[in-house]
Amino acid sequence: MALYAMRRLLLAIPTLLGISLITFLLVRVSGDPARFVLGETATPEAIAQFRQENGLDLPLYEQFVRYNLNVLRGDFGESLRYKQPVVELFAERIQATLELGIAAYLVAVIVGVSTGVFTAVRAGSLSDKLARIMVLF
Repeated sequence: MALYAMRRLLLAIPTLLGISLITFLLVRVSGDPARFVLGETATPEAIAQFRQENGLDLPLYEQFVRYNLNVLRGDFGESLRYKQPVVELFAERIQATLELGIAAYLVAVIVGVSTGVFTAVRAGSLSDKLARIMVLF
């Protein structure tokens, strides 16, 4: 059992790195953060200074490594939009996120169990087949 758990933990590492890479690349593909924060009217000097201050002038692989090392330390940086530490923004929004997640989970369980009982009681009937088709969609 311990060997299985260790293997699963080791497999989580490439999975987390893959998720991190995809997230990092999606943020970078969405546009230039300097233009996003400073606006379209920013001067080239202001954009160059912003990129240097935020490490955006480094090669992408260096930015990615730096990003992951900071995340491992628990440092998620500062939001470019809100000028606040990202951890504070997480803390402000975690309660609403948990409430929404728990509510969605409860609805899914109630609907899922009810549908499962309904189809089990009426196994093979037209209503069973319709319910199974509805669940697939």
